[in-house]
Amino acid sequence: MLQALRNDYESGYLQSVIELVHAGSRPCQENQRRCLLLDQHYKDPAAIVTGSVLEAHLRKLCGKHGIAVVKADATPKKADTLNSELTAAGAYSKLDQKSVTAWLDLRNNAAHGK
Repeated sequence: MLQALRNDYESGYLQSVIELVHAGSRPCQENQRRCLLLDQHYKDPAAIVTGSVLEAHLRKLCGKHGIAVVKADATPKKADTLNSELTAAGAYSKLDQKSVTAWLDLRNNAAHGK
């Protein structure tokens, strides 16, 4: 198992130990909140919380790939812009970009009562 983990790391599948730990811990806390909301039939707030976590992760990925998260006028870039720039920088594939776009759309629709 350790050899497989090492091979994955050396092949670039695990970008860093910090990302691995982050992937295993924080989402658990957010998942608990989201599941609590879902259990109480609050699907829109659950989608908003999940979308916020996704956007925070996009911003962290931007930092890792040297992508500015604010525009020249110091206003924050929209999540969809960050998603496009991450794809252009090779952080993930076009297929992943489309998935992220769909998730961001779900969050946006939930935030606007659709």
